Amino acid sequence: MKYFINGKVSFVFWDKDCIIYHHNSGNTHLINDVPEVLLKRCLSAIPYDQEDLLRSIQQYAEFAGQDLSEYINQLLAILIKKDLIEQLN
Repeated sequence: MKYFINGKVSFVFWDKDCIIYHHNSGNTHLINDVPEVLLKRCLSAIPYDQEDLLRSIQQYAEFAGQDLSEYINQLLAILIKKDLIEQLN
């Protein structure tokens, strides 16, 4: 399944926290403890799937050897619930 950003967003990172402003809704969101490279990929204008996200994060030593599938599924669910991304058919 492919995912895509739902409208225009602006974001800024502080350590592992990110503030995201969704221009379409006017809502501001705080996302905690998500690696910057992963969240940037989720909020990019290029459609992606779960495998793309896994590849983007597995290159970092702190995640080596970990099963990140459930982590990524939870992140995608959070971003969908906040209406920041949507599933493409």
